[in-house]
Amino acid sequence: MLYKTLQQITIWVCHYGIGIVYPLFRSSRITRGKECEENKLKILKYWILFAILSLISYYFDWILSAYLDIGKMSIAALEFILVVADFKFTELIYDNYVCCVFSTNEKLLHSFFQSIRRIIEKTLFSWLSKFCEIVLSLVCGIIPMFPAPIGAALEFIGITSALKSQ
Repeated sequence: MLYKTLQQITIWVCHYGIGIVYPLFRSSRITRGKECEENKLKILKYWILFAILSLISYYFDWILSAYLDIGKMSIAALEFILVVADFKFTELIYDNYVCCVFSTNEKLLHSFFQSIRRIIEKTLFSWLSKFCEIVLSLVCGIIPMFPAPIGAALEFIGITSALKSQ
């Protein structure tokens, strides 16, 4: 019982205190201009690796926890290792592994994310246009004496012309 409690406290301190709060503090110092320029790149590399670790933790935690019982502890330990020694391990891992993977697959990743972006934009615009149509019909139905001024105002803003062009 005591072992599990100490383990949870250690995970909490490593993950939240060292893995999130300290890099956030350093990032805020960078945005305020209180850190040197070379630290910007270190912190950016750390946040990239932190995002990769978060994805790994999200998708593979059930494997690490079910079979090995080290899921959260291993992620917290990796976050701790990345931060110590002024983010030296972050630079080492990023420069030797992550950068190579991203650079060899850059065209593929870029085209994939561009196509996802286009799909999201189309879907979002379609959703917003339907939402505007519903709101307009509700407003014009509730206030029947003002549909012309409301339509003129929306035409002036450019909402209805953008909807008609699509």
